[in-house]
Amino acid sequence: MALKSIFIDQSELPPRIYNCLKRSNIYTLLDLLNNSQEDLMKMEHFRIEDVKQILGILEKIS
Repeated sequence: MALKSIFIDQSELPPRIYNCLKRSNIYTLLDLLNNSQEDLMKMEHFRIEDVKQILGILEKIS
């Protein structure tokens, strides 16, 4: 399945992380992967633990 067709609300992201991504106009896994860890850390209310959790979820998907 193409990453651009997998929406972040279809993944197992916790609501807080999902809302942070959505506020930053990240709607698909492709959008998410087009951002660096540094980009993600610049988002309001985003933490390093969130990045680690996202990486864990992406590993399960791939």
